[in-house]
Parts: sequence; C-alpha cells; structure tokens
Amino acid sequence: MSTIAILLSAFVLSMIGLFAFIWSQRRGLFDRDPKAAEVIFAPGEIGSVEDPANDAARIARWQSAAPHHAGSGASAELAQRARADASTAPLVFFLFCCAFAWLLVASAAGLTASVKLHAPDWLADEAWLTFGRIRTIHLNAVAYGWAPMAGLGIALFVIPRLLKTELVGARYAFLGAALWNAALIAGLGAIGAGLADGLEWLEIPWQIDILFVAGGALLGVPLALTLLNRNVEHLYVSVWYMGCALFWFPVLFLVANVPGLHHGIEEATMNWWFAHNVLGLFYTPLALASIYYFLPKIIGRPVQSYNLSLLGFWGLAFFYGQVGGHHLVGGPVPGWMVTLSIVQSMMMIIPVMAFTVNMHGTLKGKLAALRYSPTLRFIGFGGLMYTVSSIQGAFEALRSLNVVVHFTHHTVGHAHLGLYGFVT
Repeated sequence: MSTIAILLSAFVLSMIGLFAFIWSQRRGLFDRDPKAAEVIFAPGEIGSVEDPANDAARIARWQSAAPHHAGSGASAELAQRARADASTAPLVFFLFCCAFAWLLVASAAGLTASVKLHAPDWLADEAWLTFGRIRTIHLNAVAYGWAPMAGLGIALFVIPRLLKTELVGARYAFLGAALWNAALIAGLGAIGAGLADGLEWLEIPWQIDILFVAGGALLGVPLALTLLNRNVEHLYVSVWYMGCALFWFPVLFLVANVPGLHHGIEEATMNWWFAHNVLGLFYTPLALASIYYFLPKIIGRPVQSYNLSLLGFWGLAFFYGQVGGHHLVGGPVPGWMVTLSIVQSMMMIIPVMAFTVNMHGTLKGKLAALRYSPTLRFIGFGGLMYTVSSIQGAFEALRSLNVVVHFTHHTVGHAHLGLYGFVT
C-alpha cells in the first residue's frame, strides 16, 4: 500500500469515527438522560456555590451575591458524600503530601538546571549536579512524582463522590503509593549515579520500573473496586476521563519499558510515542476530569453541554495516540509516519476547542466568582493554559514551524506550559 493510501485511510477512518460520534450525540444515542450533567449535584444543590479554600463567612457573602440561590441539597446525599470524603481523606492527604514534596524537589532541580544553562561551571564539581543529570532528575521528579501523585490523589477523592459510595480498598493504595515513591527515589538515585537508560522520559532503569508497575497496579485496585461498588447508573464524564487515564498509562508504560523489545529507529519512535502520550493520555485526562467536576461544583451550575464534554473525551481518544511522531521531523523515519502525526496533531484542535467552548459557556455570567474563589482562579488559569499549550503544540507539529524550533528550548517550554501551566 502506498504512503498516500495509508495516510488517507487513517485520516478517513478518524473522520468517519468522529462524525459517527457527532451524529450519535445529535440523535441522543449516548445520553438518554438530558440531565446527565446534573448528576454531580444533590437535589436542590444547583445554585449553591462551593469552595474548599474559602471559609464559611466568605462563602456566605459569595452566595448572597450569586444571581441564582438554591438550598443546600438533599441531606441524605450530602451525608453520603461526607462518608465518601471521610473514606478517602487519609489516603488523599498522603498522596498530596508526596506530590507537594516532589514538586519542591522537581522545581529545585529545574531551577538548578536553568541556572547552569547560563553558568555551566556552577556546581560542576559533583557529577550528579551536572546539567545532563540534574535536568533529567527534574524531568522525572515532575513526570513520576508531582503529576501522578497529585492526579491520583484527585482521582481517589473525586471518584467515590461521583459514584456515591465509599472508597474500597484504600490500604492497597497506601502500599502502592509507598512502592511508587520508593521506586522514584531509587530511579532518581540511579540517574544521579549515571545509570540512566538514555531515553527522554524513560531514563529510569527497567529493573526499577518493576516497582512502578507493582505500585501503580496497587494504586488502581481501590479505583476498580469502588467502581464495582458504585451506587449510580450513569457515569459522569469525569469518571470516563479518569478511568481511561488509569487504563492507558499502564499500557503505555509497559510497552515502552519492556527490555529488548525496541531497537534503533523503532526505539526512537517508541520513545516519542510514549513521551507524548503520557502527557496527553494520562496527565491531561486526569486534569480535565478535575476541571469538569470542580468548576461546575464551585459555581453551582452544571456544565453547559454534556455532549461537548463527551466529544472532547472521544476526540482525545481518537486523535492523540499518534501525535508524538512530529518530534521526529527530519529524522530517519518513514515520511508517512511523521505526516500522520502532523495530521492528528492538527485534529487535536477539535477536542481542545470542544473543551474551551464548553468551559466558556459554563462560566458565562459567572466570571464574578473569580473574585471569591481562589480554587476557581487556579482552574480557570489551568484551563486557559490547556487551550494555549494545545494550540501551540498543534501548530508546532507543522513542518514549516518545526524545522525552526525543533532543536530549541521552544519544545521544552511547550512541555512546561502543559505540565506546570495546565496540569499543575
């Protein structure tokens, strides 16, 4: 089959799948209940504002200024939510503490690496503080420390709330988190000692990766058990995002880290397949799921278009899987592979704009809430950075722009915009 035929086939299949999904949404085939966006609220709770970062007095002033006031919701469902929160509180606190610690470590390492770009001889007497190692420590502390611990903490907090049940099997997650953090400490130590594997985002030796696999599996057990024990029929879109993120990541991690499976050009291709997909199919779904839950809850209004939220989810699933190939523009890889990656990178504009339009519509008329809610300010800025970094990434994939920025820190800045600006 010719290169053009392969490219066109992949493109046509993606478009057919997308339009079939849009048609099914218009026909209501996926959403039999038009009130699906309201399932995160207790009866009578719509219109009530909520922000865990505010005290009761400030929330009362904010609520009195809200144009649509409602009651506090059904007491039985609120009691169930309180029990769900109590079941997750110790575990979520532990994960957030780990995440915060890794954020400090990662940021300190990143700052050190940044300074060394201007003063290469600074701290050059210690091998582990040389640029190549400290920058890699920074990357891995963010990628496997801060972002996963924070994302999984949010998931373990939100999912029991959405499923209206208590978290089941929290002890497995405690053990999994301990193994994960032990693996990361060992991995960063190996990198500092010069024992890295030499592939960006995959520097930690595969022997240590076994601990990540065990820890990640244990962290996933409570989420699976809680899903089986749910007390709801409809799964809110945040559950879709979080559930698929926790399915996609093990697949990515295992395929990328099996020793001896990839060689030569195939290894480089796999490297960027993993590096890009761990951003788009793990961190991004966890962050978007958080926005789709917290933003409506904070302002007391359901998401404007539930169908658009599902379009964003399926668009991400349809188009993101092959976008990493645009990092290999100019490399000794098949031209059709890079072109396919460029096409899918541009197609990612669809789910990004679906999210952006949806969030804008949800916030319309509620922007005054930004004055009262620090949580909403973080969420709003993160959502904006998702749009900016995604559009930037889509156009960065184009050959005409890629040849200019390919070997510059523009690409590094793009990754920081996504992880520090959006996910964080």
